[in-house]
Amino acid sequence: MTGRRWLPRRGTWTPLLPIHMRLLAVGVVPLVPASYGVDFLLPGQDDQVGPSYTIVEQAMPIQAWGILCLAAGLTMIIGFAMRWPRWVISGSWLAGSVLITIAVGRLVAVVRKPWWDGISGPIIVGAVAIACYAFAVGFDQQRKGDR
Repeated sequence: MTGRRWLPRRGTWTPLLPIHMRLLAVGVVPLVPASYGVDFLLPGQDDQVGPSYTIVEQAMPIQAWGILCLAAGLTMIIGFAMRWPRWVISGSWLAGSVLITIAVGRLVAVVRKPWWDGISGPIIVGAVAIACYAFAVGFDQQRKGDR
């Protein structure tokens, strides 16, 4: 090897958002589990809704999924609003766990389809679950002073 760099040099920019944009970006994450909770708890037409649930979502009553999702989202929202880190951390763990479970169920349903039609659904839900886990770990480190 000649010692030449074949990749462009990294810049010095650190990707930090101004506080008002950070609050907006962080604040939308709890809306995902909360909206799933509301969706799962609202009545729907059984002939249209039931068959669309994955094997994972059918593993327990859909209302139980709704309660778990809504509880996770509301716990995060209340924690952020009241500046209670333990609430945010707990809600984030619950949201991450429930959402990753839903994402796996949707992934199983998608991989059975030709060309993995609908792959974006489980990827998006999984990405939000990972963001929730990152919130839980990051805010716990911040709370303990381990930045």
